[in-house]
Amino acid sequence: MNSRRVIPWILLSSIVIWAVLATANILLGELNQDEGWYLYAARLTAEGHLPFRDYAFTQGPVFPLVYSLLDPIVRRHGVLGGRVCTALLGLASALVAAALARNLAGGGGRGSYAAALAFSLITVNVYQSYFTAVVKTYSLTALFLSAALLLLSVRRFPFASAFAAGTLAVLAACTRSSAAVAAPIAFAYLVSGADARRAYRAVGFVAGGLAAA
Repeated sequence: MNSRRVIPWILLSSIVIWAVLATANILLGELNQDEGWYLYAARLTAEGHLPFRDYAFTQGPVFPLVYSLLDPIVRRHGVLGGRVCTALLGLASALVAAALARNLAGGGGRGSYAAALAFSLITVNVYQSYFTAVVKTYSLTALFLSAALLLLSVRRFPFASAFAAGTLAVLAACTRSSAAVAAPIAFAYLVSGADARRAYRAVGFVAGGLAAA
C-alpha cells in the first residue's frame, strides 16, 4: 500500500467529516447547562476577578484564565463563539494526539499510518465531536494531556521535555480535576521505564509540575 496516496485521503476525509460534525454540534448540539456558567466565569476573569477569591468555581482555575483571552469573541458571538473556539481546541488536541501516535510508532511510513489512523478515529467520532464542541473543560484538558504525552515521547532534551510535560499535566489537572490521575501515572511510567535517563526525566517532570502548581 502506497502511503503517499492513502494517507492524504484519510486525512482529507477526516477533516471534512470533522468539519461537518463540528458544524452540526456547534449549531444544533443540545445546550449544556454548564456552558453559560463557564463563559460567565471567563468573563469575570477577563474583567479582573479571580476564581475562588472573587467568585465560586467548581473546577481548577486554568479554564477561566484561558477562556478569558477569548472573551472578546464570546462578547460578540455569545455561546456560538465559545463553541467555535472550543471545537478548534478539540481539533488541536486531535492533531497533537496524531503526532503522539506517529512518535510511538517509530516515525517513517509506519508512523504516518499511525498518525492518520489516530486522527481519523478521533475526528470522526460523533460523541467526541459533541463533547469537544460544547463549552466545557474537555477540549482544553485533552489538549494539555495529549501535549504532555507527546513531550514524554520525545527522546531529545530529556529534562526540558519532561519539565514541559509535567507543567502541562498539572495544567490539565487544574482545568478538569479528574485529569489529576494522569500525572502520577505518567510519573510511574517514567521511573519504571528502561530508559537510562529515567531518573533525570522523572526529576524534570516533577519540577515542571511543581512550577505549574
